Formats: sequence, C-alpha cells, structure tokens
Amino acid sequence: MKFVRSAVVVAAAAVALVPTAAQAAGSSHSDAVGDQHSVAVDAAGHVSDTTSTLEPASTNGDITSIRVVNGSRVVKVVTRYRDLATTDRGLLHELQILSPNRNRLVYLQAYPGRWGGKATMRTAHGKRVSCSVRHRIDYARNTIVVKVPRSCLERPRVVKVGAATLVAAGSKIFYDDAYRVGGEWTDKFVLSPKVFR
Repeated sequence: MKFVRSAVVVAAAAVALVPTAAQAAGSSHSDAVGDQHSVAVDAAGHVSDTTSTLEPASTNGDITSIRVVNGSRVVKVVTRYRDLATTDRGLLHELQILSPNRNRLVYLQAYPGRWGGKATMRTAHGKRVSCSVRHRIDYARNTIVVKVPRSCLERPRVVKVGAATLVAAGSKIFYDDAYRVGGEWTDKFVLSPKVFR
C-alpha cells in the first residue's frame, strides 16, 4: 500500500534559524518509548477517523532516538526504533528539513514488493523537487538512514529537522513523531534544535 499524509508545515519557523554561535555539526535526541498512537483506516488505506489511541504495547515503528548531522556534503538523519518490520500494508518515514532558505519534505515509502523503500522530496506546498536523496532501511538493526545533499537545500549553515514514522498494519496506522511524546493525529512536526554546519 502506498500512502502519503498531507503535510501542513510552519514556514514561519524559518525565522528562528538565524545562527547565533558556532555549535557542533550533530544533534541527538532520545524519544520516549511506548508513545505511539494509532488511527483507524478503511480498506483502501484512507484514515477513516482522526481520533487517536495510545498504543503503548506497539513496538513496530516506535522511535527510540534520532541523530541529525549537517555534514559537508549531506544532511544525514539516522532514526532508530524499538522494532522495525515489514507489514501487510507498508510504512512511511517523513522528514521536514527547514533552513533559512528552504523548507523541504522527504517521504520514504516502503511497501510489499518494495521494502527497500523509495524516497521523494517535495516543497512545503507539495511540488516535487528533483533531488538524489539516498536512504537505507535496515530491518535487522531497526534503523532508517536518510541522506539529503546539501546542494538540494542551498548548502545551509543551519537546519532544523522534524521526523515521523507511520506504519500501516491491518485496519490501523501507527505513528510516532521523533520529537513529540504522544499526541493527536497531526501534520505538524516538532522540530529539532538548530543543527549547525
């Protein structure tokens, strides 16, 4: 199953990205475990009710940590999970990368027949962006790595990153935001601290 959650992003957050002092090129964050929520989906995979339910026993797609590195050539995002496994329907890993000049969304979809995943980049308004995004989904190590060339982001000195993973299984979509503890179904990401180059 292929699915993309429509993203509503806060462009005003870019104002907060003006660098103040040189910092390390990486930022790590530990996410609470057992904070996944779920929403119901119909047979076609569309969300039928946005009322969310806490799913503390669910482990597949439950984010444990995220690391963002604003490197010399790529912005690298490593997300780790309690468990990461294939399902009957698929998964979607979403990133928002915000810099002073760019607001980009990366969608990494994996589904039956393509569990290695396919990545695309879009603007905040949904327009597709030509960019060679590299990725690796490691189900054995419960890890997703995404690398976005800095040239696709106008080589920013500073970025903020938001991330969420959605796992479709049976009649539910389970979701977890890397920087949010629980919460309702929403298209808005909680963003990382500033990550300087």
